[in-house]
Amino acid sequence: MYAQPFDEFDPRALPNLDARFKTEAEFMAWVEDNNIPPETVARIAAAAQEQRTNARAIAEDSSAVSKLEQDLPELVAWAKREALLLQRALSKLRELREDARCGSA
Repeated sequence: MYAQPFDEFDPRALPNLDARFKTEAEFMAWVEDNNIPPETVARIAAAAQEQRTNARAIAEDSSAVSKLEQDLPELVAWAKREALLLQRALSKLRELREDARCGSA
């Protein structure tokens, strides 16, 4: 995936456009100064919107990972308790099966 060439307007290939242009007026001044065609402006705006969406998704994922890291010790303890209960139940079932075999013989 990363070995493939980027589209010129791929949000991953562009610098952070919100950091580059603090205001819409600053962006529009750059557009005028550089005589940027409307089609290019539209593609840059779409890339900037995708960058914002990606940044929000990354922030949400990072938050979820942080919460999982905090919850992990409790989840491990719960899983160990459940495993112990299952081992006990399995042992009891084996005993009952063995008793049933001895009783039927």
